[in-house]
Parts: sequence; structure tokens; C-alpha cells
Amino acid sequence: SCSPLSGSTFPIAATTVTCTSADTHGNTATGTFLVTVLNNAPTFTPPANIVKTATGPSGAPATFTANGSDVEQGIIPAVCTPASGSTFPVGTNAVNCVVTDSAGATATGSFTVTVNPTGSVNVGPGQTVTFSGGTVGNGVQVNGGTLVLTNGTTVGGNLQVSNGGSVSISNSSVSGNVQVPNGGTVSISGAMGCRTSHSASG
Repeated sequence: SCSPLSGSTFPIAATTVTCTSADTHGNTATGTFLVTVLNNAPTFTPPANIVKTATGPSGAPATFTANGSDVEQGIIPAVCTPASGSTFPVGTNAVNCVVTDSAGATATGSFTVTVNPTGSVNVGPGQTVTFSGGTVGNGVQVNGGTLVLTNGTTVGGNLQVSNGGSVSISNSSVSGNVQVPNGGTVSISGAMGCRTSHSASG
């Protein structure tokens, strides 16, 4: 006979099983072996990307629910940075999450929170601003900075690029005119809708 018995539930660890055999004359023999049960790492699917409209100069608050799943523990809340309920600044912000089970195994994932302004936008020298989805303000000026528009973003007005400014437009649109009066560049990929009115090429 063995202890623990065959069919027992073994914990997540290495467990020694001791077995004893006896013949009809009372002679015995013993032996041991290990049953090792490994921990399953949790899994994590991040929430969908979030697009908000700014509610004030600081941006907009965003709330979300992020949970991981674990075979042994079931649902495990993710720890995300920034946390749900934080105020996110204008632009596209990465949220990084980690799920940790009781054995220390982890799963990670990330998503974005994009906050679009309601008024005009000015991207100055040295600035890089990315928008991913939604409608961006009422006119955008890229004056020496870098602007990235992705994932169906719409500029709600004219887009003006000047003084060495750079704009990358991917699967996005401009509802007004695209103007490049002096020393700016605009690169376009994917579907895009706009009315071009270039004063000069940059």
C-alpha cells in the first residue's frame, strides 16, 4: 500500500509517496517516489483601447476593469499603471498591467487610453503627440513638433504643419484642409480623407 493513496489530490509541490509491500511470511519492502505538481501561470487579456474627450486642461478620467484568470485561483485582479480612475493627459497613453498568482507567476499586458482635446491643438518644437481614435479638437497646428494620427482619428478642422513640423497619418482623416506653408512634412498611409490646400511643399 502507498501513502498518499493512488487517486489522492496532491498539492502544488513535490510530495513523497511511500509504499510498503509485505509477503505472507511478514517480510516487507519499502520504496518511495515523488509526485510533483506544477503551478499554472495566470493568463491576462487586456481591456480594449479607450478613447475619451478631455473634460478639462488636465485631460480626462478613465475607468476600466482588468482581471486575469488562473486555473488554481480563478479570477485575479490585475494591477495596472496608471490605475483605473486616473486622469489621463491629452494624447495616447499606455496602461501597463500585471497579474500575479499566489506562487509568484505573472502575466502582463497593455492597452491605451487616448484623450482627445475639444479645442485647438498646438504641437510645438520638441513635442511628440499621438492620437489613436476619436476626434481631435477644432483645428491642429504642428509648429516644429511631431504629430501621429492612427486608428481612425479625425482632425475636426484644418491641419497646419510648419517650421519643420512632421505629421504621420495612418488610416485617419482631416475634416478641413491640410496646409504646409513652410518647412513641414506630411506622410500618409492607409485610407484617409481630407481637402488639401498646400501653400508650399515641405
